[in-house]
Amino acid sequence: MWLSALALFAVSLGYGVVVPLVPSLTGGAGGLGLSLVYSLYSAAKIGTQVPGGVWVDRVGARRIMVVGLSLYCVSTLALLVPGPVWWLVGVRVVEGVATGLVFPAVFARVFAVRGPGQGTSLGIVGGVGSSGLVVGPVLAGLLGPRDVRLPVAVAAAIALLTLVLVVLERGAPAAPAQVRTLSDELGQLLRLARQGAFVGVMLPIGFNKLSYTALQGVLPLHAQAHVGLALPQVTLLFAAMGVTFALAQPLGGFLADRFPVRPLVSLCAPLSMASLAAMSFAPGPWSYAAALVGYILGSSLVFAVVMKHAADTFGGDALGGLYGVLGTLTDTMTVLGPLLFVTLYASAPELTHLAMALTGVLFVAGFLLL
Repeated sequence: MWLSALALFAVSLGYGVVVPLVPSLTGGAGGLGLSLVYSLYSAAKIGTQVPGGVWVDRVGARRIMVVGLSLYCVSTLALLVPGPVWWLVGVRVVEGVATGLVFPAVFARVFAVRGPGQGTSLGIVGGVGSSGLVVGPVLAGLLGPRDVRLPVAVAAAIALLTLVLVVLERGAPAAPAQVRTLSDELGQLLRLARQGAFVGVMLPIGFNKLSYTALQGVLPLHAQAHVGLALPQVTLLFAAMGVTFALAQPLGGFLADRFPVRPLVSLCAPLSMASLAAMSFAPGPWSYAAALVGYILGSSLVFAVVMKHAADTFGGDALGGLYGVLGTLTDTMTVLGPLLFVTLYASAPELTHLAMALTGVLFVAGFLLL
């Protein structure tokens, strides 16, 4: 479990380090090249997760973790080599492919451990692994002013150490005994995606990604323009988001091991939606921060318990494929979230958080009905 969490931490750390440094790494380049640095990473990750998950189910999660971490190390080390913006675009594509392999491999390993503690394990791996999204920007902020590539070098060293530990691991879970063809597995996953119950499971996970990525764009604008926070304080809000998510994941897993999913979602989702709505009306920094933490807490608990439910209900022996199709279909929300709500904020800032909350109500209602 802890090696899986370390692998997820390594790729999350690299992402968290690189994103705030992209303008510096490109030498201030803008336009199409800079846009592609961001968008092609997401496209590569989304496009890799389903075939990566199928590959996990065919040859075993450990092998794919080795391949994914190897590619990740190559991409991170390549960032240490100065080059034009198109060089960085190519490196980020490799990073996206690597991440799309590591994620289904990590969660397939966690899903494969059956028993009453599976939810807790899932929460710990998700929480510890995602903490790289908090540590990464901190490293970039502390070390970047000395040398823009120094935090990247630290992230590369951690990724290399993780790769070595995975290679040396003993007693790793073996590949499934029954080997299916690629077309068989893809057909099974497509049938799964057409099931109403599976679509229902995707809805709260999708809203988690939709709202979180939208807030990444809305929060800096709203906090500075309407709440009265300076940029360093906005950075603390992002850190609070990451810390809350990391702590809520194990709690969600613990609850998922002990209670049915629908009552848990019915209790946790209202906290998330009410907190989002409250952010529209928060009069000052502390009330806005409290509402933000409430949103992250509620949505993170929902995410953890629904992921556990998905593994129990739909996993079977195609656990990598399960995460691959879940990740791919729900990651489309990471494109739609900023597109919808950052655009809305430009014309109606006072309504944006409320609109996000109402969207969440529809998503969660779909889950409970399907």
